[in-house]
Amino acid sequence: MKKNIQFRLLILFLMIFCNYILQAQHDSSNYFKPQTHFNKKYIKSYFSDSKDVVTAPFRWNKKHWITTTAVVGTTVFLITQDDNIQDFFQQNRNYYTDNASKYFFDPLGKGYYSLPLLGILYLKGIFKDDVRAETTALNGVKAFVISGIIAKIIKQLTHRHRPNQDEISDPWNWDGSISDTEYNSFPSGHTVSGFSIAAVLASSYKDKKWIPVLSYSLATINGLARINDNKHWASDVFMGAVLGIAIGKLVYNNSQKNDKIKIIPSSTKNSVGLSLLIELY
Repeated sequence: MKKNIQFRLLILFLMIFCNYILQAQHDSSNYFKPQTHFNKKYIKSYFSDSKDVVTAPFRWNKKHWITTTAVVGTTVFLITQDDNIQDFFQQNRNYYTDNASKYFFDPLGKGYYSLPLLGILYLKGIFKDDVRAETTALNGVKAFVISGIIAKIIKQLTHRHRPNQDEISDPWNWDGSISDTEYNSFPSGHTVSGFSIAAVLASSYKDKKWIPVLSYSLATINGLARINDNKHWASDVFMGAVLGIAIGKLVYNNSQKNDKIKIIPSSTKNSVGLSLLIELY
């Protein structure tokens, strides 16, 4: 019975979300001049984009460091409030919030709903010759994979205890890099994955205002559901959201990079030459 309910929720979600996505503007040439296809270059981009994520701090400017300082400061502040936030959520936890999390938001964070959506989007891009749909789907999957790997690495470097793992939960219980692998609360993997895909969708369909709003709203509620389930602290969720957005936007921006100057061979019946193409915007 429970499996039937979950399956119906999956079908309903895909029908509603895909219906709007598939009705999005067909002429995507103004949004996706560089095209992304499933080929050797795309596979290699997993490694190059991952490298860009890891080496990003070496390319940061003053603005980036100010933003990072603000993020770290907010995270530390949330850690001091994690106990209070946990108490609030657990006191207001009920049958409805548990079931919403169990049958919708937990599968959403694991990719059970979002990955099939991206699959449908990809097929639409292939069969309808929709560059934006195809590129968005491939970027979404890439962001999901890379963000998941990055999150797991950080988890194993910090080994923070989840709020439900100790007899007396303690948000300051971090074991560092040497500890049992079961202590992997920071950051929230569900939240990182959810926000990475949301960032790709929001960036790709920024001309459709409802898509960024819906994407980020679902990702946010997904993160809050992790606090409801007592699986994560609020600071885990906050950092997961920041990482997810950063990785999703990096993947999107990298896919949009293109050479400003191109030399293209050209020929006519009477001559052979080269065409110089310069992109001005």
